[in-house]
Amino acid sequence: MKVTFIGATHEVTGSCSLLEVGNSAFLVDCGMEQGENRFENIPLPVNPAELSCVLLTHAHIDHSGYLPLLYKNGFRGTVYATESTASLCQIMLRDSAHIQESEAEWKNRKARRAGRPEAEALYTMADAEGVLSRFRPCPYNKLTAVGEGVAVRFTDIGHLLGSAALAEIGATAALYGLIMNFAFGMNNGLALTVSRCFGAGEREGIRRAVGWMVTLSAAVSIVLTTVSLLGRGALLQALQVPAEVWDGAAAYLTVILLGIPLTMLYNMEAALLRAVGNSVTPLLFLLFSSVLNVGLDAAFMGPLGMGVRGAAVATVLAQGISAVLGAVYLVRSYPELHFTPAHLKKSARRAVMNMFWAGMSMGLMSAIYNLGSVALQSSINALGSVYITAQTAARRMAEMYFIPGGALGIGVATFSSQNLGAGRRSRIGQSVRAALKIYFVWWLFVLAFTFLLGEPVLRLITGSSDARIISNAMLYLKISVPIIPPMAVLVILRNMLQGIRHTVEPLLASALELIGKVIFAVWLVPVWGYRAVCFCEPTTWVICFVFILLAVWRCRSDLQDACPPDKTPA
Repeated sequence: MKVTFIGATHEVTGSCSLLEVGNSAFLVDCGMEQGENRFENIPLPVNPAELSCVLLTHAHIDHSGYLPLLYKNGFRGTVYATESTASLCQIMLRDSAHIQESEAEWKNRKARRAGRPEAEALYTMADAEGVLSRFRPCPYNKLTAVGEGVAVRFTDIGHLLGSAALAEIGATAALYGLIMNFAFGMNNGLALTVSRCFGAGEREGIRRAVGWMVTLSAAVSIVLTTVSLLGRGALLQALQVPAEVWDGAAAYLTVILLGIPLTMLYNMEAALLRAVGNSVTPLLFLLFSSVLNVGLDAAFMGPLGMGVRGAAVATVLAQGISAVLGAVYLVRSYPELHFTPAHLKKSARRAVMNMFWAGMSMGLMSAIYNLGSVALQSSINALGSVYITAQTAARRMAEMYFIPGGALGIGVATFSSQNLGAGRRSRIGQSVRAALKIYFVWWLFVLAFTFLLGEPVLRLITGSSDARIISNAMLYLKISVPIIPPMAVLVILRNMLQGIRHTVEPLLASALELIGKVIFAVWLVPVWGYRAVCFCEPTTWVICFVFILLAVWRCRSDLQDACPPDKTPA
């Protein structure tokens, strides 16, 4: 075998390499040089007509942009690429040909006026159509014969995940969100008992509550992990994961499910710290985990070439390391949270059950919401990989927008529970108003950011310039972001009600969201397509916003100091 590097040897553009095996010659990529030409590609040392095939790694123009020119110069072999890459090239190469023709026409109008010779387009739409007819889509991770004694296997490596791998992750994103939000919600619900004891100054009550919080969280994580792993095949089928992304989605989901105990531990420690008034340290651990996750992503998907499985391992490992460090910090810095088996025995059965149901209530509040998202994701998966990728990218941005709201909601729940225990209920309303003001300022920033910088950020997230992906992702953001204020009120008030032991109303609000999403997923998305997906959440937000306002109005007397302090033991 002989390898000749045609381009991208001193720069990251114009990627093209010639492989000669026996009497056959192949190209790996045939990319256009973009930007300043500091290092010209060397001329192709063989006649394009003699090339057996081109192996195309992905659709970026600096890897695929000269394929129409190759066809124009006589290439009539096969272009092998993944199904997603072939689909993207249908758009990108035609668009590139249109640009070449338009630019040549513009130059020629000026040349004719100046009496200069006319220029020829680098290649035309006919050349693009010609080479597109030579594409042969290949499945992931399966050998495809491309010549005598030569076979190729397409797999994910570390250049970047790209739209195909993003679809593999996105196909199970709602399910991962369901697990994460249940863990987050349940641990914060369990921690409300710790918060009340902390507010009331009951030291032994704190130890008993911490002991049962650890026990209950561990038991739930074991059950959840076992059930999820045994049913992961059925889960993928229920989500209608497309065949072309099934293997990657299954690999990603398996690792994420194995990491459930670490996810529960990580969230339990953060909830405990917030319950005793320390909200800074959980933020620092979150930042550390996020930075570590990015670094591990780069390592696992880069030099180690683990693809989407590497993305999952990076997420679980980052949470695991943060969880271990958090456990060390709690043991060393908070001796008042230490408990013994005797503390578990001293707890009344009714108190333990109340604590368990408080945790399940907040966990189910989040889970019911995400069950609707799982149903919606199933209908999105049925639309195809373009819409999966668009939804995944848009949700990545949206979830970043929602992070402060979730943090404010948990802060209000914790603060409400602490003041319920201390008998200072009037302060609960003050915390709600302060949280809503902060969220409103954040929303104004998010609104401006989305409409001014949304498209370039989406291109960065997806690694794609596919107009269908970007336009659909932007459609989702432009419809949902302006409706964030009602959702902000919903989140803050729902958590406040949990903090003052009104657990039914938040569950009913979440159930309304579930019903709304199921209606959209089953009846509206199949008819209206992705536009219905974009209107789904804003519609359910507004309905639940009205419901939660009525619920708070009904229990307004519980926010007055006239009520005696709650001294229910843990």
